[in-house]
Amino acid sequence: MQALERDGWACVQCGTHKRLECDHIQPVRTHPELAYTLTNLQILCGACHTRKTRIEVGHKPLTPKRQQWRDLLRDMQRNPVEHERKLNADI
Repeated sequence: MQALERDGWACVQCGTHKRLECDHIQPVRTHPELAYTLTNLQILCGACHTRKTRIEVGHKPLTPKRQQWRDLLRDMQRNPVEHERKLNADI
């Protein structure tokens, strides 16, 4: 709760207020002594947390085009009516 309040109930990476998660800046698997230290916590949305974790475990970051495609699909799932309007306007 302290991390949420400190970070303004928003993802520190992208600023969204949806699907917030508390992330350990230094992973607990390598820094167990920092597990409950407030300065080692940050609030991230699910997407930003997943991106950070992928990089931490050794996966390459997504290419800009791949990330853009993922963002588009995520937006379409969140706002299907808006994307339907845009599609119909283009036809």
